[in-house]
Order: sequence, then C-alpha cells, then structure tokens
Amino acid sequence: MKQLIIQFQTKDFEGLDCLGIRHDLEEKIGGALERNLGGIGYVDGGDIGREEMNIFAFVKSWEQPIELVKAVLKRSGHLDEAVIAKRMNDDSYRVVWPLNFDGTFSIT
Repeated sequence: MKQLIIQFQTKDFEGLDCLGIRHDLEEKIGGALERNLGGIGYVDGGDIGREEMNIFAFVKSWEQPIELVKAVLKRSGHLDEAVIAKRMNDDSYRVVWPLNFDGTFSIT
C-alpha cells in the first residue's frame, strides 16, 4: 500500500476544535476510500502538533484516491487549507496538492 498524508497548519483553525475537525475529516475521507471501487484505501489515524495536523491514509494506487480525497475536502470546505503529499519509497514526500506548492513539506 502507498501512503498519503493530508496536512493542515493548525494556525488555519485557530480558536476551533482541531481534534474534532481532524476526527470528522478522518471519518469522511476513510469512508470515501473504503466505499469506492471496492475499497481503494483506508485512513490509519492522524496526529496534531503545535504547528500542523496530519491525517494518514493508505491507498492501493495514487490517482483515484488523491482525486477522491480532494473532493471530500472540497465538500467539507477544507481543500484550500490542505496540503496532500505522497510518501515515496525512499521515505521522501512529494506534494501533489496544491499544484503550486512551493514550501517544504515535513512531518514534525
């Protein structure tokens, strides 16, 4: 299985319940991955640090799950805050959303 990381900066949710938002998104993303095309992946939890919040998903392939995750995030109103990255075989990360991402992606 391949790993996708959906990451948010916690400052984007200042004053809100980050844990509640993360759990809601984990449920929605996980449900969508498990229901589509006979099950194309699943969510394996997440974490919250001082600066970032992550959701970890494992998927069978890249393209369809990425598009599905983006659609769930858009319906939930969180696509604009999200960074989606693929964990590569050499344990590096490749950001696939947003398309114009020019920062540094890491999990701290």
